[in-house]
Amino acid sequence: MSTQTNTATFREVYADAVESKLSKETQSKLRSLHWHGPRVSLAEAARLFSLIEEGYNEFRPDTITRLHAEFPDAGIEATPAREGSVAIYLYIPDEFKDRVLAFIQEHLVADEIDTVTKFTCLADGETEMEGKALRVWWD
Repeated sequence: MSTQTNTATFREVYADAVESKLSKETQSKLRSLHWHGPRVSLAEAARLFSLIEEGYNEFRPDTITRLHAEFPDAGIEATPAREGSVAIYLYIPDEFKDRVLAFIQEHLVADEIDTVTKFTCLADGETEMEGKALRVWWD
């Protein structure tokens, strides 16, 4: 999926957090509370989540950017998501898993951090994913 397509989809899914010029009614119609995007680089995920204008619940717009700044060359990939609130699935090379987890626990103020093999909170139930991911969710 192209960067332009990723941006357009993200802006729609998170319309209530990135489209402040739209009416609340329009934001509510556009947004999706159950979504999993494509697997992208951590840099691309950081760019997308930085579109959230003033944060969303406990999530801050620079959260994923800080993670990327700490591990720019680790080869981390991500699936941006929305599971009622802000979520991201991180695919972390084994040699970085412990350090990344410690950084997330210490700095990213997440409400849930779990290693998973399925996407959760989809309208049609759980969906298998390729391999394992670290699911991080903010409320």
